[in-house]
Amino acid sequence: MIENSKHTNSGLKAWVALFRLPNLFTIPGDVVVGYLAAETLLDKTDLVLGYSVTSGQFANLAFIPALISILSIYCYGLVSNDLADFREDSVDRPDRPLPSGAVSVKSARLAAATLLLVGLFSAIIANTRVFVLACALVLLITGYNFFLKRIPMIGAAALALCRVMALVAGFLACGIGLDFANLPPFLVVVCATWAIFIFSVSVSARSETEPSRISDFDRKMTLFIPYLQLFWILSAMVVGGGAVAIDAAGEFPPVVILALSFAVAFAFIATRGSLVLASRTSTPEAAQRSVGSLIRGLIFLQASACAFLGYPYAAVVVALLWIPAKLASRAFKGS
Repeated sequence: MIENSKHTNSGLKAWVALFRLPNLFTIPGDVVVGYLAAETLLDKTDLVLGYSVTSGQFANLAFIPALISILSIYCYGLVSNDLADFREDSVDRPDRPLPSGAVSVKSARLAAATLLLVGLFSAIIANTRVFVLACALVLLITGYNFFLKRIPMIGAAALALCRVMALVAGFLACGIGLDFANLPPFLVVVCATWAIFIFSVSVSARSETEPSRISDFDRKMTLFIPYLQLFWILSAMVVGGGAVAIDAAGEFPPVVILALSFAVAFAFIATRGSLVLASRTSTPEAAQRSVGSLIRGLIFLQASACAFLGYPYAAVVVALLWIPAKLASRAFKGS
């Protein structure tokens, strides 16, 4: 019984490692921000993720299947990525779940197929627009795993686009479409910030196993990450809920202070992580930890966006996801 228990625990741990557990906590916030941006656009100020505070009832449950869809498709991408890199990982990362044999290739393929079906079925339940976006996201992720990631810059751009599509999925779940000729300003700022951040981190991560060989371009992109905080705070204050609230109240209301606090937390993590990655004297272990830290820092960026939109409770809930993400990073790698 003891041996079977150990084997089960080892198998469970391998699966958790395959799904890169710390990073999973960074996904819900994308859908939340997109959804709240749509609710704000519809002037549904009493709604928080489809729940009406005044009536005490759920007015729109599409957020839930949309979130399940994005999470499932994201996990599909992680598994299919390891399947695509099986031969390479067998040489460079033999301790990964698939090359080590902790998870069989057959089981991984079955898991990938199951996650794909769950993701698409959940998208259908949300609405047609979310389903169409989910299909496009699956194609992009599959293309990245098997082809695009081997093309410099294109792979990083594909990853950035994947994150933006997760935001848009949340927006579409609210039941309205995208009018590209008249896009909501805050949604544009959020998508631009997310895209720049993920692109920069992806470029920086290319040299995480050999920090001493980081190229000048990659180093410049890495050092650019901290400056993104200025773009985010200034833009969010202008087009988000922050500037409107200040103008109405005549002072800094609590929600704006909360938004700025989360933005500062993001800035601190981004600055510390980027400085480590940009240093040619960093160890591979330190560089990999920094990449994971930067990815988790996205949680505070998401929380800041929720607060700027005027949803302090949603912002706090999203920010709290950083705690399990941090705890999980002590046992599992995020990059």
